[in-house]
Amino acid sequence: MHPMSSEAATPQWLDRAAAAEWAQRRGLRHVTADYLRKAAAAGNGPRHHRMGKFALYAPEDLEAWLTASIKPAGEGRRPPRAA
Repeated sequence: MHPMSSEAATPQWLDRAAAAEWAQRRGLRHVTADYLRKAAAAGNGPRHHRMGKFALYAPEDLEAWLTASIKPAGEGRRPPRAA
């Protein structure tokens, strides 16, 4: 395939099960298809697209979500209460 062809820019679409497998291969064992469904309903999951009733994910969107979601331990915790 020529690098400038339109096929080179076309994303590889993953359904929810494949997107969950993608995340699990990267060590996120808690990310299941059901987790992604619930995250989408709550509005805090990875960007996805719809084709009819099917949710489709681009690997780039999963990578961006993963990068934005993982934070160093302790970041975002409340400061200790004063005695």
